[in-house]
Amino acid sequence: MLATSSISEKEQIRSRVPLEDLIRDYNVQLLPSGRGFKALCPFHSEKTPSFHVNVERQTYTCFGCEERGDVFSFVQKFEHVDFPQALELLAQRAGVELSRSFRGARRRQPGEPTAAELYNALQFACDYYHQALLTSPLAQGARDYLASRGIETHSWETFKLGFSPAEGSSLISAAKKRQIEAELLEASGLAGRRRGEQRAGRGFYDYFRGRLMFPISNTQGRTVGFGARTLDGDVRKYVNTPKTPIFDKSRLLYGLAQARTDIQQGKRIALCEGYTDVIMAHQAGLKYFVASLGTAFTEENALQVSRLSPRVWLLFDGDNAGQKAAERSLDLLLPHDLDVNVYTVPGGQDPCDSIAERGGVEFQRLLDDDAVGLFEFKWRRAFAMAAEAVDGEPGPAARSKALDDCLRLLARVRNVVRQQLLLREFAERMRLDEGVVVDRFRQITRANARSGQNYTVNQVVDSQVSQSGPGGRSTGADELARIILECLLALPHNAAQMWTEVPTDLFQSESLTELVELITRQLQEGELSPERLIREAESAEAQSELIRILNLIEPNVDQPQTDYSERWQCVLGDIRRFSASRELESIDRQLDDAQRSGDDERRRVLMKARIEALRELKKQ
Repeated sequence: MLATSSISEKEQIRSRVPLEDLIRDYNVQLLPSGRGFKALCPFHSEKTPSFHVNVERQTYTCFGCEERGDVFSFVQKFEHVDFPQALELLAQRAGVELSRSFRGARRRQPGEPTAAELYNALQFACDYYHQALLTSPLAQGARDYLASRGIETHSWETFKLGFSPAEGSSLISAAKKRQIEAELLEASGLAGRRRGEQRAGRGFYDYFRGRLMFPISNTQGRTVGFGARTLDGDVRKYVNTPKTPIFDKSRLLYGLAQARTDIQQGKRIALCEGYTDVIMAHQAGLKYFVASLGTAFTEENALQVSRLSPRVWLLFDGDNAGQKAAERSLDLLLPHDLDVNVYTVPGGQDPCDSIAERGGVEFQRLLDDDAVGLFEFKWRRAFAMAAEAVDGEPGPAARSKALDDCLRLLARVRNVVRQQLLLREFAERMRLDEGVVVDRFRQITRANARSGQNYTVNQVVDSQVSQSGPGGRSTGADELARIILECLLALPHNAAQMWTEVPTDLFQSESLTELVELITRQLQEGELSPERLIREAESAEAQSELIRILNLIEPNVDQPQTDYSERWQCVLGDIRRFSASRELESIDRQLDDAQRSGDDERRRVLMKARIEALRELKKQ
């Protein structure tokens, strides 16, 4: 169990970081529901809110994917960190200084930095680069570039743009004066190390040199990495921070921290490709623009977008690379049943230059008037490629292939009505009988199903949940143990007497044995408190078990209330059957021993005992 001082520190953090406020900071939109809130789950894709926050107990539960916990487990899950790191991040947020005596607070490999240390190093670098852009004579090229793109100085501040000096170790030298070691910069993706140099503090160099710096933030606005643009014709135009414990570009959207409020208020989000596209859009008043990092729009990005807004605009350059990027994004967004529109920037411009030339109001008008739905975009794109392949008007074979491309995309739509409407539209456009198009669609969906390609994100999640059975509950001894705990917590005034009827060897899993220890201790002290159990549960598994049980006994207007006094009487019979079964198993093991050793007398005695045990079991 936790030491008294560490429990006190955890309680300070809990009291200063309300769970509902923390969750909102992670772009989860909470809606009032009873005594708490509900939301679309941040951990899996869904259309109906199944994620619930209990304000009184300061816990959350998703009844879809079965994730549950408190402020600490939420940060662990969302930030992909362990408990000690989540504790340090929350302590930093709450202004609580952790004592070194906290058990497990340094449960890391020697020299392995905490998430909080990584964040601190990156924030230092962000401030250092930003100051260099503002004041360093060496940054004049970066300032000239920004001016040439029409990016004004107030946007430099909003997005904390910076400049990395070209000298080999200027950041390392500045960080050392602030007691930030080169090893920590290396772990943060800010420094590299020359081959063969393994001695502490030796052989390091700045990872970014002579580049315009774009800090990349997570949803809480903390800097987690950088995008860096060359200013001298380097072959690698952009370089990103390498993957670190807190930076994974597949899970991030540039500009989201700045765009979050406008996205939530306007219920819309625009996705483009470049850092400067986002900055110029915000500068022009279009503050709902974000960008994927590089050309790779990922499933994680698509899931994140689906949680943020039901309406999505995709903005891409008109060249072939931009159109291909749009198609990849469509494939990932389609299963989420969003209202997606695609806008191709005309004239070979990128969004940054187009917005700078036209202004925000006119660019918004173009978006509203000229953007097309995702299937219209796919239709045009498929037939344009078919025409290009045959150098002119596509013939029957090319037109058939173009239709197949559209039908394959349609196979990823979950809404049956939408499928039927689009099939009719496709048939009209091709001047074919609708039945012919429907038959071809069925052939494609069957082929996709055989190859496993017809699975959407939601279907994968649903299949994973269903494998665990109703409510994810197990059977046998563990099942009985959970029912006992359910009755116990539902009838806390009778818990002490009920506990005397429970065989402690019934609880086998580590999470359940931890709860048994906590319950036993509380009953010895004279009071059983579910809220205190949540606070004192040390492992995430034990806490998860406890929250699941408490959710089962929570009053629910949609279901009749369980009579737990009556249920306990049934459970007592189950306990007696369990004890009798255990006794019978023990006798059978002893009989095997007696048989192997040839002890006939002992075997006769045990056979009589077995008959009695069977008779007792049949009584139950």
